[in-house]
Amino acid sequence: MSGEVRCFRRRLFGFDAGDVMQYIRELAAQRNQYKRAGERLEAEIAQFKNEITALRGRLAETERRVSEIGRQSLDNAATELSALQATYESLRSEMEDIAEILASELNHLSGTLTNLSAAFDETDARLRDISAAIESGKQAFAISKTEDEAV
Repeated sequence: MSGEVRCFRRRLFGFDAGDVMQYIRELAAQRNQYKRAGERLEAEIAQFKNEITALRGRLAETERRVSEIGRQSLDNAATELSALQATYESLRSEMEDIAEILASELNHLSGTLTNLSAAFDETDARLRDISAAIESGKQAFAISKTEDEAV
């Protein structure tokens, strides 16, 4: 209709029937055109509503899966952390035991080295004494040999 005012030709006893019929046909055509456009828009709206419903369903499923994956990831991380902590504690305990054993062995070796060093010092002193005794025996032998030759 587009807001236009239509003037009909007047006849002696009313309006021209052809003009009125033409106007009615135009109005019916416009109404049919608007009705078809409205039906298309309603169909598109229904299609969009269906798509929105489907997307909401997919979104809910995706959110559920993300939540499940997150929960599983946290559960796995907690399990792996517990295993890692147990391994760490085991290794730490083993390392402390080994360190204690090594410290004991080092103390034992230190004592052994001290004893060995004292034994070497004592042997060194004995060897010097023996060497001095041999030298003095040589000199005494040499003096006695020279005295025997002189006689």
